Amino acid sequence: MKPVFVINRVKKAISATTAAVIFMMANPAISHAHPIKGKVTGRVAEEKVSVVYNGSDANNYLFRVEFENATAEKFSLIVKNDDGVTVFKQQYDNVHFVKNVLLPKEEVDIHPTFIIHTSNGDIKRSFSVTRKISEDLVVTKL
Repeated sequence: MKPVFVINRVKKAISATTAAVIFMMANPAISHAHPIKGKVTGRVAEEKVSVVYNGSDANNYLFRVEFENATAEKFSLIVKNDDGVTVFKQQYDNVHFVKNVLLPKEEVDIHPTFIIHTSNGDIKRSFSVTRKISEDLVVTKL
């Protein structure tokens, strides 16, 4: 083999390797772009919403609604009854939202649905509350 031929092959190999390295560095696999401030990306995460039954009194059932709204976007809390009729609707923009909701004890069974409505969709929590009424009777001979 001629020395010129070997030198040309080495130059071509070095050029190809350099081009590959430059291409890899210029085209990263991971983007470092950040979301536009004020824009919401993706759906609201299910774990950001919590609705818990907290007991009752003589006339009402008590539910505690919590929502971690990191973007502070406007959202609505909607409560619907068994028939799908809206019984409560209010708009908020709190970052750490907490609200106690009282539902009247009008019937023995109720099936409320709590909805957090955002521009990215709805998160629903449904409950079934069954009230059992029992009577204790004590008879004493006098």
